[in-house]
Amino acid sequence: MRVGGLLAAFALLLLGHSKTWASQYNLIDLNALLGSNAGFGSSAQAINNSGQVTGNAIDSTGFGQAFVYDGSAMHTLGAFIIPGGAMGGSSGMSISAAGHVVGASIKAGTTYHGYFYTGGALADLGTLSNGTDSYAIGINDSDQIVGNAHVTDGNYHVFLYSGGAMTDIGTLAPNYSADTYGINNLGQIVGEANSPTAAYHAFRYSNGVMQDLGVLPGGRTSAGTAINNLGHVAGHADNSLRNDQAFLWTGSTLADLGTLGGSTSWANGINNLDRVVGWSLVSPSVQHAFLYSGGTMQDLNSLIDPSSGWKLTNATAINDLGEIVGQGTDPQGHASAFLLTPTPEPGSIALIALMTGGLLIRRRVVRTDR
Repeated sequence: MRVGGLLAAFALLLLGHSKTWASQYNLIDLNALLGSNAGFGSSAQAINNSGQVTGNAIDSTGFGQAFVYDGSAMHTLGAFIIPGGAMGGSSGMSISAAGHVVGASIKAGTTYHGYFYTGGALADLGTLSNGTDSYAIGINDSDQIVGNAHVTDGNYHVFLYSGGAMTDIGTLAPNYSADTYGINNLGQIVGEANSPTAAYHAFRYSNGVMQDLGVLPGGRTSAGTAINNLGHVAGHADNSLRNDQAFLWTGSTLADLGTLGGSTSWANGINNLDRVVGWSLVSPSVQHAFLYSGGTMQDLNSLIDPSSGWKLTNATAINDLGEIVGQGTDPQGHASAFLLTPTPEPGSIALIALMTGGLLIRRRVVRTDR
């Protein structure tokens, strides 16, 4: 068989095995890129569509340090200087399309302030009026920042930081708390807040209104943990048995995503294709990371090379390319950050092979005609 025929046959073979190829991911060990800090533990929290990742790694002093992975190397972001001149701990929680990062860093003792990092130093976001702490949780591509901040009545409220000012967006019920987990490019904010019954309910804040997203049938509590640019929300809510279940909200009621066989699941991230990631119990004491897509929840451990030695325990975010970040246990037993990248789609590989085969055949015809 000539080269062109071999390539065409290879393309057909790939197409015939498309289901297997499409369900595999390559794993990048982010902890191994930390150099001298590798082995003290790390976690990845967010990823943008350029594949830049932020999270935090425990250094030899025991403090967490925020990092950015730029596709080839890890870069630590530093932290605020605490009284006495030492550097405190920091965490990276969200990253924008431009690579801007938000998180929190120790100011003194147990006091934290949210920060905004644009490639130089950490900029302190401050606190709400008369409050002591703040934590930046999410950022969108317009550099609008959301987080949680202490207020004078002892509760925490959600803040929106934009144009140099921090604004309290309120709660579902007066004199109660609210927490946020993210913001989309429309400025819609997601989180959980005390309802008038005092139980936490998931909310979506849009155009100045905090909307209660409700609970699962027979359930009492819920929390929205991620939001995409369609305004769709992922999170977790308890059922009638008081077991938390991952959910997807697309505008009406909470859809229960199920589990990997255990009693509990949580959703942490969602992309603009409504693909959801998180964790689920597979047995009473074993937790695995999952990917939910097209109505099916899959164990991410079944989608990577089984000889890697990794156990993926929690997926925290997914971008529109299907790249996933989270935390697992590496072959050495360390709690480590990972990045999963999809293997090439079989259709793309087959198309390249067919095109290449066609070109070779065409070249052969031209030479014959000469």
